[in-house]
Amino acid sequence: GGPTLTQNLACSAAAGSLFPYLSQSLRDKYKLILTDTSDIINRLYPDDITIVVPPADAVDFENRLEEIITEHKINFYIPTIDREILKILKIADKLSGPAVICPNKEFASAALNKYQLMGVLSDLGISRVDTYLAGNFEGQIKYPVFMKPISSTGSRGARLIENDNQFNSYLKLEKYLPEEVMVQEYLEGNLI
Repeated sequence: GGPTLTQNLACSAAAGSLFPYLSQSLRDKYKLILTDTSDIINRLYPDDITIVVPPADAVDFENRLEEIITEHKINFYIPTIDREILKILKIADKLSGPAVICPNKEFASAALNKYQLMGVLSDLGISRVDTYLAGNFEGQIKYPVFMKPISSTGSRGARLIENDNQFNSYLKLEKYLPEEVMVQEYLEGNLI
């Protein structure tokens, strides 16, 4: 047989647009404990245990997650926010559970550092886009270039840079250190 309803599954960012479909398939097999940073979760899932949590980058996030895991005897945890993957893996290791359903730690580490990920992709021959840390960039590729933080999600902080003035302004205005930003050759094409 499969899991029983005595097994507790926690999932983060449950107020996201994908989660209603995921929860329907899980609800018959697990007792769901759903977390999100927004209290809208309480109205979306009135029949489940819902908990408003601090953002993954907040100082008290890990402690709050440990409390939830312990209090609700979580058997499985699905992190759906990339910034929390390494944190939940650390907590699960410390507590000897729950089972975390996510990529392994090495993959997650590489994926969360875009500069490191570009190196891995280049080494594997998957993608060979010229990429430098801003602190090591000395005009190895011609403008325009593409700059973005190595640890942001989505396209946050990504900018097309046309010259040295824009390069320096980016670092100053975006408040990133040069080792926190990567510079890539600009690849022209249609955004899909």
